Amino acid sequence: AIREGDWKLIESYETGDYELFNLRQDPEEKSNLAAKEPQRALALRQQLARWRGTLRTNMPKRNATYDKKFWPPFGVADFVLVNEQGKQVTKADLLGKPWICCFVFTRCRFTCPRVFSQMQMLQKECDKAGVRMVAFSVDPKNDTPASLKLKAKELGAKPEIWSFLTAGPKTLVEDKAAIYRLIENSFRMPVSEYTGADRKPGFQVLHSNNVVYVDADGHPRAKFNAMD
Repeated sequence: AIREGDWKLIESYETGDYELFNLRQDPEEKSNLAAKEPQRALALRQQLARWRGTLRTNMPKRNATYDKKFWPPFGVADFVLVNEQGKQVTKADLLGKPWICCFVFTRCRFTCPRVFSQMQMLQKECDKAGVRMVAFSVDPKNDTPASLKLKAKELGAKPEIWSFLTAGPKTLVEDKAAIYRLIENSFRMPVSEYTGADRKPGFQVLHSNNVVYVDADGHPRAKFNAMD
């Protein structure tokens, strides 16, 4: 963007489009005057280009292979967990339909309520579209099937659509490590327990707020910030 007196020009590096505003008459930048003031817009664009040249600025470029590099080529690794009904769930159980997933824990006082709310709002649309939903617990010691069943009831979750997954048949320590490896390696999301003075009630686990979309073959394809 560049400003000269009352005039401000905004240029999009992604599309090459530009907008021109008179800030004195239009401080909220609602009326694009580029078409009415082509000479002024051209002059400001030229000034902006010269300024970038003086600074030897490198413009951002889209990385067309970003998603291919970001997501693991093997897809979601095999796993054995249990749902809120106490029933075993594996990766194979989710194949055949696309699904979305989040990473949460029921004691969370920070971002999880928002993530749960966003997933709750998506349930109806997912049902229509044939998309399943999964919530992976990052606190399996406390998120037992019974506590997850209560959370599912609170959210009005339909078990045929939305599964809440926690520790499986092994020891809790092993299962927590397995869940963390799954989240970090298959979904490329951070997760770790707070320790010492940083560990406070409701803030015991650092985890991602992203919702991840997984295709019917078990390959993650996109992520969305549930806080947006």
